[in-house]
Amino acid sequence: MDPFTVGAALVGAWLMTAKRKISDLARSALNEVNAALFEGSIPSGAVQYADVIKQVAAEQSVDPFVLTAIGEQETHWGTARGYQGTSGPSIIGLDQHGRGLMQIDDRTWGDWVSANDWTDPYTNVTQGAKVYAQALSYFQKKGLVGDAAIQAALAAYNAGPGRVWSAIQAGESPDSVTAPGNYGSAVYAAATSYAGEFQTLLGGPASSGSEGA
Repeated sequence: MDPFTVGAALVGAWLMTAKRKISDLARSALNEVNAALFEGSIPSGAVQYADVIKQVAAEQSVDPFVLTAIGEQETHWGTARGYQGTSGPSIIGLDQHGRGLMQIDDRTWGDWVSANDWTDPYTNVTQGAKVYAQALSYFQKKGLVGDAAIQAALAAYNAGPGRVWSAIQAGESPDSVTAPGNYGSAVYAAATSYAGEFQTLLGGPASSGSEGA
């Protein structure tokens, strides 16, 4: 089985009920014994934040591969060119609304931006994880499960849950309201790729089982 297929099966073994669950593969990635393997499976820009990613993933019960993929899509973990302000944790979006590594939008999360040090990697990544987890919970309550819930939540990270749900109700793709029109699918594909690479480096048979967080 190729790494992408393995990753898709394992990352897709996410929430099947209203209670969040994290895959066995994700739990392996959080194990310090596998630290070097996790770092070898994610983009180079994310490596310096690997400990933060794993800590936040464990605390928020969010898949570390998904969390990594969101940060990569948003700012290439602070290395993207053309953004306002400095690079790294202090990066500001082109529209001057996104803040930090995970581009927390001050139009939606203005109170949070004002009250917190968004330039601190741990603080910023934690908020990004919460935004994603809240969106995931929102769509689960709407009846979506598995991959459908994950991809809708990823699209909502970019466009907001309300807009994404309206698109779904209209029979359209969740990504139809995102910029640049493939946000959720692009992040999901990246997450499955990282998971597949980690599984390859880890070796052994793949397991799609999951347990309650």
